[in-house]
Amino acid sequence: SKPPSQMAATLPCDDFTEFRKGLYELRKIDDALITELNELRPTASFKNMVDAAQACRSFNEKLGHAHAARTGAINACIAHVSNKILALKESLHVSEADRRTEQGKGKTNVSEAPLRLEQTMLRQLKTELTTEQILQENTSKVRASRTYSLTLCSKRPSRSSRS
Repeated sequence: SKPPSQMAATLPCDDFTEFRKGLYELRKIDDALITELNELRPTASFKNMVDAAQACRSFNEKLGHAHAARTGAINACIAHVSNKILALKESLHVSEADRRTEQGKGKTNVSEAPLRLEQTMLRQLKTELTTEQILQENTSKVRASRTYSLTLCSKRPSRSSRS
């Protein structure tokens, strides 16, 4: 399978359904967190044959890269859609104040339908960013609680990689 950064780079910003499917695939590492952490703990008979510290470092790095890739992909799509919204507003010659006074709340011209679609997409992407932040916090809490007795795995991914 592709590394998270390559998968995240291919997430489509113009199709939210496909974007969510890709994000779902990228979030599988967080879904399998407890299983992964349990596998990192060598049993007594394998304790001397397995480098648990290296396995933990590798896992922490993989998790940090996955978090950074997902956050980066979401932010890139937010920027992409925001730029599309600005371009649509410009081409329609409409500002926020114009639309509110001319149309009233909830009314949309047929010519502004693409703008509304992009604005909806932007709201959905911002919701995904909030979801991602919550997921990463929960992952961090689970890691901290599961690795309490396993000090070699207790180092969290650096904040700079989690953004």
